[in-house]
Amino acid sequence: MIENGASLNPDQWEPVVAYLAKNFGPDKPELAKVNVNRDSAKEISVALRLTPAEGDAIVAYRASKGSFKDVDDLRKVPGLDDKKIDSQKDRIGF
Repeated sequence: MIENGASLNPDQWEPVVAYLAKNFGPDKPELAKVNVNRDSAKEISVALRLTPAEGDAIVAYRASKGSFKDVDDLRKVPGLDDKKIDSQKDRIGF
């Protein structure tokens, strides 16, 4: 916004920072990075915006096949939508 000419006076910084922290801060589970090799099905599904069944499928696949090494390994999970994984790949940890 600053690049487009927006400016803030000192009194405006605090509410803007508070808003950004509240709505986009690290405590928002849907914005947090998730580790698909250790997190629960619920944590995975919330963080990656998947259905509970897709989160369960990831955990079940992990239990039977071992840890995921990369996003390509996640694409092997039956019942998992590749498009959903691709759209969230920056938030996936291994």
